[in-house]
Amino acid sequence: MLVLAGSSAAAQSSSPAAALYRKLHDVGLDSTKVYRIRDATFDREDLHFAFNDGWLILGQQIEGHVTSAFFVGDGDILLIPPNLDERSSLALFTGEAVLEEKFTSAYLRFFDDKLIDDLSPWLHEGTNPDLFATSNSAAQELARTDALRLLMAYVNAPADAEHPVRFLHARVSGIKHGIFDIFYDQAASEQISVGQIQHSEGGLPFYNVWTSFRSRSHRESVAEATHLPLTARKFTIKTTVHPPDAIDGDVTIDLEASQANTRGVLFELSRFLKVSSVTMNGRPVEFLQNEAVEGSRIARDGNDFVSVVLPHAPEAGKPFQLRFVYSGSVLSDAGGGLLYVGARGTWYPNLGLSMAMFDLQFRCPDEWTLVATGRQVSTAESNGEQITHWISDHPIPVAGFNLGHYRESSVQAGQTTVESFNASGVERAFPSVAPPPLSPTLVPGREDRHQALAPPLLPPRPAGEAVANEAAATIDYLSSRIGAFPYPTLALTQMPGDLSQGWPGMIFLSSFVFVPDQQRGPRANSDFNRVLFDKLMVPHETAHQWWGDSVYWASYRDQWLSEALANYCAMMEFENDSPKDFRTVLEFYRSHLAEKGPEGRQNREAGPVTLGYRLNSSIFPGGYELIAYGRGTWLIHMLREFLRDGTREHGKQGSDDLFFSALKSLQHDLAGKQMSTHDFEQAFERVLPKSLDYEGKPSLEWFFEGWVNGTAMPKYRLANVHIDRKARSSRATAKLLQEDAPDDLVTSVPIYAELGKGNLEFLERVFADGNETTISVRVPEGTRKLVVDPHNTVLTEP
Repeated sequence: MLVLAGSSAAAQSSSPAAALYRKLHDVGLDSTKVYRIRDATFDREDLHFAFNDGWLILGQQIEGHVTSAFFVGDGDILLIPPNLDERSSLALFTGEAVLEEKFTSAYLRFFDDKLIDDLSPWLHEGTNPDLFATSNSAAQELARTDALRLLMAYVNAPADAEHPVRFLHARVSGIKHGIFDIFYDQAASEQISVGQIQHSEGGLPFYNVWTSFRSRSHRESVAEATHLPLTARKFTIKTTVHPPDAIDGDVTIDLEASQANTRGVLFELSRFLKVSSVTMNGRPVEFLQNEAVEGSRIARDGNDFVSVVLPHAPEAGKPFQLRFVYSGSVLSDAGGGLLYVGARGTWYPNLGLSMAMFDLQFRCPDEWTLVATGRQVSTAESNGEQITHWISDHPIPVAGFNLGHYRESSVQAGQTTVESFNASGVERAFPSVAPPPLSPTLVPGREDRHQALAPPLLPPRPAGEAVANEAAATIDYLSSRIGAFPYPTLALTQMPGDLSQGWPGMIFLSSFVFVPDQQRGPRANSDFNRVLFDKLMVPHETAHQWWGDSVYWASYRDQWLSEALANYCAMMEFENDSPKDFRTVLEFYRSHLAEKGPEGRQNREAGPVTLGYRLNSSIFPGGYELIAYGRGTWLIHMLREFLRDGTREHGKQGSDDLFFSALKSLQHDLAGKQMSTHDFEQAFERVLPKSLDYEGKPSLEWFFEGWVNGTAMPKYRLANVHIDRKARSSRATAKLLQEDAPDDLVTSVPIYAELGKGNLEFLERVFADGNETTISVRVPEGTRKLVVDPHNTVLTEP
C-alpha cells in the first residue's frame, strides 16, 4: 500500500517524495556499468569485505547517487564481534564466534558515494549479457526492502555535508550459511548487525539476529544516549469508535526536533489503519504509508511505517505540530461484549520508545462503556453517543483503551481507586453447570474426531470485586515499599485466554484469572499455572504500573528489567503467606531454563537477558519469555538475597530494607523516564554495605558482567574441607568449586555451618572466582560440616 498526501490523485502522483520512493523501490542495474573485479577490498569499521574475483554490476543512478550493486563471483566477509556476549550470540546460529564466510553473490544497497570510490581502482569494464539479465531481475526484487530507509537518507542528508550518514545493506549468498543480511547503518543505535530469516521446527518464520553492536568508532567515543530524530511531547487524540472493529482517528502531536537536518521521519501505525492526511502546523505535508519489511520485527507486530517528509527541517528544540487523520479496522472482538486494541498493532502514530503527555477524547455508542489510559475528566452524551475525555497527569510511554458491556465495581487502595470492568458475556463463555450426560458426538466437518465432554464446571468466583481486591492489595504492599502508586486510578478489564496486557492506569486481565482452576482445562492446571492465575498474574500486571509504565525501559537490551521487576515484586507480595508457592515459581523457572529444546540445547542458551526481543529465534521460539521472565526473576532474587545476607546480625534474619531502598530510588529518580540496565546497577551499588564489597570495591560489575550478561547455571560443591577446632576461634578451610561455568564467572555464595540434623547457621558469603576458590570462614563450636547455599538463593543447575 502506498498512500501520498494531496487533495487529488494528480497531486499525489506528482509528489516529489513519492517519485523518489518509486525510483528507489524499482531501481535496477545499469547495463553500461558491468565490471570485472579482482582482489578488491573495502571496510566499514568492523566489517571487512573482499571481492576476490568476479563481476560487479552497478545500479542505475538516482538523483546523482548510485545506491545499489550486484556482485557475482568469489568473495569473503570477515566480522569479529567486540565482546563475549555477541560472539556467543553469533555462535548460537553459526557454530562459530567469528563470522568468516565465503560468498558467491551479494546484493549491496547503500547510501554511500565513497563505496564506489573505494572499489573503482579494481573495476575493469567488461560485458556479460546473461549475467546482467539474471542479476537485474534479482536486484529489482531485492531493491524494495530498503527503499524507505534510503528515502530517509536522501531527505535527511544536508546538501553541504562532506560526510553524510552512511548506510549499507549487503544480502549475501554464503557457502556455509546460505543467504543472510549484513547491515552498517550510522543512524542506528547499534550500527552493525547480521541476521537471517529461518523457520522454527514448527514452521514459523523468525528473523534471527546473529549479532548486533555499536561500531568501532562509536565504541571508542564517550557513551552516547540514543535519541529519536523527533521528540514527542504531547499526543492529543480524538477517536470515534464504530463497533465492532473500526475507528476514525484524528491525532495532533506536539514535537521537537532533537537532531539537525531532520526532514523525514518514520512513524509506526497499524497496517489496518489508512492515513488520509498529514499536516504540519496546519499545512499539508508529504507522507507515504507502505507495507512493513517482511521478516522484520515491525512486520510481526502488525505495524506499517508511515514516512512523513517535512517541507523543511525544523529548528532543533523549536516546537511544532503534526496532525494525522486516519481510519480503519483496528479493534479486536473478544466476544461476549468486549472490544480491545493492541492485538492488531498500534492504534495511533508512534515514534517508538518515548514518554509523552496524552489527551484522549473518545466517541462511541452510548450502550458501550469505554475505559482508557489516564484520568477521566469528563463524560457526556449527545445524539446516542457517549463522549469521554481522559488525560495523563504526567508523561507515560503508551496509551490504550477498550470497551464493553460491563459490570462495574470498585475498591479503594489508599488514595487510589481500583475499578473493575467485567464483560459478563466473557464469563458466560465458561459454562456454570455440567452439560447433560450425552454420548460423544461428531464434530461437524471433522468426522474422524470425537468431541470430548468437559468435566463438571464450577461457577466463576465473584470476578470484579475479587480481582480488584487483589490489585488493591498489591498497591498497598508496593506503595509502602517503593513509592506511591503512579496513577490516581487503576482500571481492570478482561481479555479472553491466558494472556494479560498492561497500560498506564489500565490492565487487560486474562479471563483465566476470573474462574476457578477446575474450569481452565488441563493446559492451565499445572502447579505453576495454578499459582500464575490464582496469585501471580494480577499482582504482576499491577506491579507493571511501576515497572514498565511509570519507569520505562531505555532500549531493547533493558526491557527484561520491566518483566523481571514486576514479576518479582508480585512474588514478594504473596511470599509470606504462601512460601511454597513462591518456591514453586522459582523452581518452575529453574527447571525450564535447564530443559533441552528441540535441537538439544538447554533453554538457558537462548542468550542473556540483555538480548531482549532477539531471544525469540527459530531455535528458541519462546526465548524471550524463558529468559526475561525466568532468568530475569532469578537475577532479581539473587540480588535481593545478596543484600539480605549483607544486613544479617548475629543469629537474626536479614532485612529487605536495602533491596527496597534501591527500588525506591529508581522510582523516585526515573519516574516518567527510561531506565537502563546501567541505571539499575548503579542504584544497587549505592546501597551496598561494605561487607559485600568484591576485592574491596563497592561495585556490582562482577554480577552484571557474569550473570546479567551471561547464561551460566553452575553447580557448587566443597572439597578438602578442614575444620580446625584447636584454635581459640574455630575456623574452617575448603576449596569452593564452581563447575559448569565460564572460567571468569564470579558469584557470591552463602556458606552455612551444620550444627546438627536440620540445624543450620549462616556463616558468611564468599566469592567464587573462577572454577576453584580457597575459602576460610569462622565456624561456631559444634560445627559438623559446611553447606553451600542450602536455601537455593543462587541460580544453579537443578
